[in-house]
Amino acid sequence: MKKLLLVISSISFLLLGGCASFTADKSFDPSSSKDESLVIVSFDQTYKVIKWMYRDLTEDKGVKGFNESFISTAEITGVIQDGRTQIYPFTLKPGKYEFFRWTTPEVGHYTASKDDFSIKFEVLPNKATYIGQIKLHTSSDKKYLIKVVDNEEQDVGVIMKKYKNISEGEIAKKIMIKE
Repeated sequence: MKKLLLVISSISFLLLGGCASFTADKSFDPSSSKDESLVIVSFDQTYKVIKWMYRDLTEDKGVKGFNESFISTAEITGVIQDGRTQIYPFTLKPGKYEFFRWTTPEVGHYTASKDDFSIKFEVLPNKATYIGQIKLHTSSDKKYLIKVVDNEEQDVGVIMKKYKNISEGEIAKKIMIKE
């Protein structure tokens, strides 16, 4: 029994250890955080729930050959606009990252990006970094198109109302680059 508990605990740690915190605490203060920075991204997507996979580009493959984490739009804490756009503030350590895959659970089947893609972004230290909006358009024949747009005025305005410890001077804009 102890061995089983140890195995389950180890697997849980490995699976959860690399993930970003799911939506940042509203009392987050970028100027007082040494290890993490706030990342502000929004998603305009067909599905309500999508897991967006990302990886740290400054690290090697990590444990068991994996260097992957994800954020899930299912964990949104109420920052939703117009039914499709979801503004997602989360924390990461400063560095260079890349979104490279998406998946979504659908009733009766599973939908995912057919091939990996590359949307690179950078998280700055002691700042809230606005990285832009990912627009995901899907079609009935399972094809998809991803665009990156700058929606800073709307997205940052919403976040500043919810995160009172962040001033305009603490927000840096580093829009993602789709390659």
